[in-house]
Amino acid sequence: MKNLNKLSKIADIMVNDSLHITSGDRLLLNFSVGGIELAKLVGQKAAALGAAVLPRCHEKNVEASILIGVNKKITPEIFTEMVAGENSDINWCTKVAYIRHIENPNVYDQVDPKILAQYHQSLYPSQKIRVERRQWSLIYLPSTAEAKRDKISFKKYEELFFKACSQPWDKIIKAQQILIDKYLDKGKTLEIFAGKSHLKMSIDKQVFENSTIECNIPGSEVFSSPVRHTLEGQLILPYPVMFSGKIIPNLKLYFEKGKVIRHETSDKKCQKFVEEQLNIDSGAREIGEIAFGTNRILKQPFLNGLFIEKVAGSGHLALGCAYQGKVDNGVRSTNHIDLTFMMNKKYGGGKVLVDGKIIQKNGKFIDKRLAILN
Repeated sequence: MKNLNKLSKIADIMVNDSLHITSGDRLLLNFSVGGIELAKLVGQKAAALGAAVLPRCHEKNVEASILIGVNKKITPEIFTEMVAGENSDINWCTKVAYIRHIENPNVYDQVDPKILAQYHQSLYPSQKIRVERRQWSLIYLPSTAEAKRDKISFKKYEELFFKACSQPWDKIIKAQQILIDKYLDKGKTLEIFAGKSHLKMSIDKQVFENSTIECNIPGSEVFSSPVRHTLEGQLILPYPVMFSGKIIPNLKLYFEKGKVIRHETSDKKCQKFVEEQLNIDSGAREIGEIAFGTNRILKQPFLNGLFIEKVAGSGHLALGCAYQGKVDNGVRSTNHIDLTFMMNKKYGGGKVLVDGKIIQKNGKFIDKRLAILN
């Protein structure tokens, strides 16, 4: 009952603060089996406000099994047929709620990388509409498998999740706006040190977004994109990361003129998988996003995609498509793969410099007005 009350509060956030459901909305409610309880609450609250709600159970274990069974000799048109329903749902709705629960982080391990890439390409039209033309909210509920992988008890994992979702968002928004107005939007050059990672790029005339719970729950980040073709350096990730649905150990990426020119992993199969994803299209090796996480409840790397990119004292970049709008740098791809780097002392320390001036050191912003983000 205690967790049900907490889930009800999260459902309120999704329906009222994130999606702003009103009478006349058409809500696509897309959920995993492990997210049924939250889906029931979101659906009920949205319907009570006058929305038409379309529930769709999307289970990645089933999806992976189907893709394993796909005959490699078939023509690409079969993928168009397979995703026709999902594309139709996106066209029907005005708003989308995604409730994910990953009980098997290795779910795509047995799927042929080429098949997976073709499938993702077929989904791209609906994903593009969803991101650019629909209001959406995405949440990843904690799972026992993810807690085990991250070496945290499930009880503690759940506690972190609920605390991270319930923050003083008004104060966070105010502090993040100071970070944006005083430092990031005025900057021309952004340089980042994170352990053995070193990245340098132009952010001249780029605009950063202030994000809390509008699209992701839990929230807390500021994001934009670097000026295209300017990112140089290396990204060294000494802990496992999720890369297009697959866990990749010890990933290293090397950049020149905004593109990945070389990559390394500690596993040969993973090396091949990353190569396949980087070659999926012309934009997959480019950088479409640069961001900083500010949720101070989260303090370590996670495999949960939303946890990891919100960690206070972290940053992340995305390989592939940029978000359109004022943060757009023109990169287009069927991929958008977020990769987080830690900058606190426990993971080798780091610093963030804007135009040569240090604004964050070892995961903590220097300006005292930004203390709530540390």
